[in-house]
Amino acid sequence: MSWRELRRRAGLMLLVAAIFTSAAENAAMAQDPRLADLGEKAAEALEKGDTVAALDRLEEASDIIWHEGPLAFRKALAVSSAEGFGDYVPSPHNRYRPGETMLVYAEPVAFTYVPQDGQHLVAMDVDLTISNLTGQVIAEGRKVFSIKTAVAAPKRDFNVVLSYPVPTLQPGNYRAEFTFHDTENAKTAGFSIPLEITETDQEAPQ
Repeated sequence: MSWRELRRRAGLMLLVAAIFTSAAENAAMAQDPRLADLGEKAAEALEKGDTVAALDRLEEASDIIWHEGPLAFRKALAVSSAEGFGDYVPSPHNRYRPGETMLVYAEPVAFTYVPQDGQHLVAMDVDLTISNLTGQVIAEGRKVFSIKTAVAAPKRDFNVVLSYPVPTLQPGNYRAEFTFHDTENAKTAGFSIPLEITETDQEAPQ
C-alpha cells in the first residue's frame, strides 16, 4: 500500500467519524486533531515500511471513534439463518404468518465493553415496536430482548441475532423497529425492518 493510499484511507476514517456522530457532533469529531495526527503517523510508519506500526495507529484512531461515537449498525436485516459474524443467509422475503419466527441479524458498533472478572462484558437491552406504514404504533414492548455476553477481549466483529414470533395482527404491511440501549452508558440507536403479515392459513414464500 502506498503512502498516498494510506493517507486517503486516513481521510476516509475522518469521514467514518462524521458518519458515526450525530449532526451536532460530526463537525467536531471530523476535525478532531487526534484522528488527523494518527492518520499522519500511520502514513509515516508505512512510508518507512513498518506495516504493524501503521495499522496500530489506525487502530488507535478506530478506538477513539468507537468509544466517542454514538451507537450504530454496520448491517441490520432479516435472515433465514445465521451462524456467526458475517455468516448468514438473507431472508428472500419479508412475508410472515402470525406466530412464525422472524430472525434479524445485526452488527452493532461503538457499544461499551465493560471489564469484568478478567473478561469484557457486552450488555444491551432492545425494545421492539410494530407500526403501520403511516407511523401508527400497533404494538410495542420495552426490553423485549436482553443481550449479555462476555468475551476475552474487545473485538470489532460482533453480531447479534434476534428471534421473535410475529404477532397476530391484521394482514398488511408493517415495520418492525428495534431500539438498542447500551446499559453501561446513554448510547441508543435503532433500525427498522419491513414486515408483511399474511393470512394465518396463507403460506409465506419459501
